[in-house]
Amino acid sequence: MTRVRESLFNPADPLRIDEAKPAHSPDAGLPASVDSGSEPSLVSESEEWIAIRRHLHRYPELSGEEYETTAYLRERLENLGIRIVNYGLETGVIAEIGSGEGPIAALRADIDTLPIEEETGLEYTSVHPGKIHACGHDFHAAALIRAAQAEESRRV
Repeated sequence: MTRVRESLFNPADPLRIDEAKPAHSPDAGLPASVDSGSEPSLVSESEEWIAIRRHLHRYPELSGEEYETTAYLRERLENLGIRIVNYGLETGVIAEIGSGEGPIAALRADIDTLPIEEETGLEYTSVHPGKIHACGHDFHAAALIRAAQAEESRRV
């Protein structure tokens, strides 16, 4: 098995994960400093999206096993008021933004991980031995949630 010894992330980043929140709740991984019920500021929004990426990094799942990741993404999108389309997928999420009138755009993100042992020592290190988001899919999924939120708010 390949091992990751060097971090691609900044281990000195002071953002702390709030362990008190359930692992796959919509607020999981948000730092205590982020109040998801308050008026968002640029700083708190940035912290929130960093926390989402870190949550996804912390709970990696291999291809075809992304059940918890799917549930997490689905709940995040639903909480943003985004409609989930049920095509019977076991893993992965398809969502629609808008009324269906006018132009259509498709966005996608991979959500699977690599079978590599993480040895970065980061606070948000993978909790699943032998699995790591070393390829950026945690970022892809977090960025997709952010893009979906931006598009949904633009349409309101």
